[in-house]
Amino acid sequence: MIEELELPPIAGAQATLEDNENQFPDEQPSRIFTDSVKITCEGKLKALFLKPKDNLTPIPESHYKPVLNVFDGAWMKEFTINDDGRLISGTGRDRVFVKKLYWRPSELNGRPMVKQRRVGGDLTMGFLPPRSSREDYFRANNRDQLFFQLPLAPLVNDLEAAMRAHLPDYYEFHMYQASKLVRPPGEVLVKNPWKVGDPFQREQLEKLEKHGFAHVPGSKAFSTLTLNKNILFGAHADSHNMPYTLSCLTALGDFVGANLCFPRLGIGFDVQPYDVLISDTNEEFHCSSRSFFGNRYTIVAYLHSRLDRGWRLRLDKDGHVLGLKHDKSLIGSIDSWLNQVQEGGWLWEEKGEWEEAKKRKTSLSPRPTQSLPFEYTPNFLTKDEADELVAYFETLTFHVRVNRRNPKNPKYNIKRQSLGYIASNAFNDRDQKEWGTEYADIDTAPEILQRFRAKLSVHVGKDVNYTSILKYPDGNAHIDWHQHGEDRWHDSPVWDVSVGPTERMFWAREIDNPKTTKIGVLAEVGSLITLPSSMNTTHQHAILKDEMTSVRYSINCKSLPLTGVWDCHAGKRYPADAVYVGCRVLGRDGTVLREGSIFGNGADPLVSRDGSFKTEAEFRDYAERRMQDPDFRAKVQELKGKHLLCWCVQSGPKRADFCHARVWLEIANRK
Repeated sequence: MIEELELPPIAGAQATLEDNENQFPDEQPSRIFTDSVKITCEGKLKALFLKPKDNLTPIPESHYKPVLNVFDGAWMKEFTINDDGRLISGTGRDRVFVKKLYWRPSELNGRPMVKQRRVGGDLTMGFLPPRSSREDYFRANNRDQLFFQLPLAPLVNDLEAAMRAHLPDYYEFHMYQASKLVRPPGEVLVKNPWKVGDPFQREQLEKLEKHGFAHVPGSKAFSTLTLNKNILFGAHADSHNMPYTLSCLTALGDFVGANLCFPRLGIGFDVQPYDVLISDTNEEFHCSSRSFFGNRYTIVAYLHSRLDRGWRLRLDKDGHVLGLKHDKSLIGSIDSWLNQVQEGGWLWEEKGEWEEAKKRKTSLSPRPTQSLPFEYTPNFLTKDEADELVAYFETLTFHVRVNRRNPKNPKYNIKRQSLGYIASNAFNDRDQKEWGTEYADIDTAPEILQRFRAKLSVHVGKDVNYTSILKYPDGNAHIDWHQHGEDRWHDSPVWDVSVGPTERMFWAREIDNPKTTKIGVLAEVGSLITLPSSMNTTHQHAILKDEMTSVRYSINCKSLPLTGVWDCHAGKRYPADAVYVGCRVLGRDGTVLREGSIFGNGADPLVSRDGSFKTEAEFRDYAERRMQDPDFRAKVQELKGKHLLCWCVQSGPKRADFCHARVWLEIANRK
């Protein structure tokens, strides 16, 4: 039977603890718990204390005694690690060691909360962050510590089992946090394995080397174990555990005293051998009592936050591992968990709300998260449609773009490859050399692409007249941060369809605040991402490098306008049938470069541009007055559906704010 108590915090205690961090508090606990109890404060779980007399803790004698022997003695059984990092009991024969477990003496302990220097010691097993000030004895390449680690695995599994049995909702969240501790590719576990004297241990370390998580051997719930021997410590909060996670503690030995106290709540727990305490040591100040008698050991199991270095597994829909992805913005974030918090889920800061929701049998509302600046539509393509396109793309030869900075060395070529189709009459004032590939007439596209184009056109309600097929051979192939500046001046959304067979992250960020606004979505096979035309001025997007090793295809699509204004300067590309609407222009030698048009911006455009209007408002007023003349209006209507030529710069940072040809284009094509 577990007693459940909601306790108020002691007024002013938190401020006092923060001012006297790492010291023993003056006030003693008003209550020491010796029976099983569940403590909450302000609706948040603070501690779950489990006693064996209530048949609540799963630590059997067979798991407890070998650990105590490791701490006190010098013998142990042989253990083996299998290929996926799990623990397998070995041959059963005893292995004799000439030294006991190495405890770091308290006099060498640099932790400020440790309050004695003559007796006791501690050590850390499992994983610590790189370059940690505390030595990680498990990974030390000149000590044979692995054998001491392995017998702890069954007992550590018992701690996990207690969490799973008595806090099932929290356990799901805890394992979500544990899954983030992916070791970076190529990280070396033991730099000099030849220094590990025992060949059996070297063999086991090699197996651990292949295990991709920073988890202690035999468990997937904890990264690190802190072992304490006869240690007294002042009030502190751990602070470096994974956000919102709890730690698990058990005690071993023969002792009296050394209660674990929570001063802000005015309580303590008499943790004896076989007991389990699951508590919020990450946020809650805790300390030991001032004295004890006997020999006392504790094991504290937890997830270390600094082992989350932004690496994540990339999985397919069936849960199979496709590779790794890396994004430092994911460190410390629980957004992906928040997005799936519903009834049956758990979140630390919403624990009180969660309890109330369970009573009402209503769902929790996820917290607001940063909204996507684009629209994400899963399953736009069926699996069969995507597979058919992939099979077709595999037969094609893609254009490999040469790196302009080093065109003679193929190894520097752009890894991303492409080919595409565009409507012959579409407005596209960007040279095909700048696109990085040659584009064929979209009407000549094969039947499979015409079916795709027709489906997308119906879905978006516009005629898709531009398609670019992109091939990413592996994770090195990418598109860095960019925007579609060529489409900035007309309403041209971009539709990106992920064909597969590999899924990759699609990222976006605000141009004015790129460091804090980065947000992404995993572009699943068959998904459609719609980038509104407004993103061409407010955001950048990218497919960044990752650890994928297989190919990924996507189709980038647009509905380009069929009319536009082109720059007619020498060297610029424009359609042969484009109509010049400017004034008469002479070269420096007096030769006529362009004959004038009645649509030119000048007092007499057939002669020169003298007397031209300087603002769009002035010219628009003039144009509307001219449209009152039936003969002139008929001439303007002949421009409908045609491309126009002018001397104004039409794209890029030097684009003209005012261009009279754009006014005529709008008037000629309005309904």
